[in-house]
Amino acid sequence: MWGFSNFNNLWPRDFLNVSEPFQEEYTCYPVSFIGKDDMENGNKIILPQTALNALARRHISWPMLFEVSNPYTDKRTHSGVLEFISDEGTCHMPYWMMQQLNLKEGDIVRVTSVSLPKGTFVKLKPCSKDFMELSNHRAVLETALRNYATLTIGDNIVIHYLGKTYEIKIVDLKPAFACTIIETDVEVEFEEPIDHSAAVQYVTEVVPEEENKFKGKGQRTDGKSCHKALKKEIIKPKVVENLEPWKDKLAGGIRTKCTEYEDLLKKGRIPGIVGKFTERKN
Repeated sequence: MWGFSNFNNLWPRDFLNVSEPFQEEYTCYPVSFIGKDDMENGNKIILPQTALNALARRHISWPMLFEVSNPYTDKRTHSGVLEFISDEGTCHMPYWMMQQLNLKEGDIVRVTSVSLPKGTFVKLKPCSKDFMELSNHRAVLETALRNYATLTIGDNIVIHYLGKTYEIKIVDLKPAFACTIIETDVEVEFEEPIDHSAAVQYVTEVVPEEENKFKGKGQRTDGKSCHKALKKEIIKPKVVENLEPWKDKLAGGIRTKCTEYEDLLKKGRIPGIVGKFTERKN
């Protein structure tokens, strides 16, 4: 017999939760895998068509903003969306964002819709003094930030200029931990850049031998003067903490080819998320 208990079966699961934020997990790949290398200059992602349908049912207005996180760690950042053209179950993002979240090709990423305030102030710390030595570094920054929808404290954003890659750390933001910078004026302040010296330095530390506890004056039986023996100095290396861990990452982080991913496309198999992920031990 027909009853109201059958009503829920007529509607998609997502339709019944339109009051809740949009949240889905996808298999993530770099934007370079679909020929969108220019997206490495910003922080926007590409989602499947079904994501747009779900967002539209929730009446989420433009610009659509998201918290992008690694569900197996505490790593998170924020982004906008450029297009809804990716294969079902997949999300494409700039490779530097994947590095920020400690994600590899084929890992799972969680995408959650959020509402962020407009930023009014940002404090930046260039990871290289080379950026501050640019005669027009403020103009370069302003141009680069046009490709960014959001900023998040703790992120290292990437700026490409004249064939070089510059990383800049977001030290502080106002009025919130994460803000949108779309159609808003933001006051910018720079901190002293991190000096690019060797990631691991070796310094010498003088270790004197144990002092002689006898403080008196000695005499020789042959009457000659008694010379105090010179102390030996032991030089031992001391490892300085690695202050530039980002140098171990790929510069710019652009991957242009993945054999496994291309094989999936040739076979007509759509990369999904069910049963395709094994948690990686850090």
